[in-house]
Amino acid sequence: MSTARTVPLIGGVDAHAQRFTALGAKVVLIQHPDEVTAYQTRAADVLLVVDYTD
Repeated sequence: MSTARTVPLIGGVDAHAQRFTALGAKVVLIQHPDEVTAYQTRAADVLLVVDYTD
């Protein structure tokens, strides 16, 4: 069993994902389609692209 922490991020910028990844956390990112970046796509362990403003 893994001891890594899992961090849910709703929205956010690359720096948020980068910080939690550097700390060794698994990142579950829920991002708006207009805001998702290539870095977030690579860095997130799970990426859900959802229009959460609708």
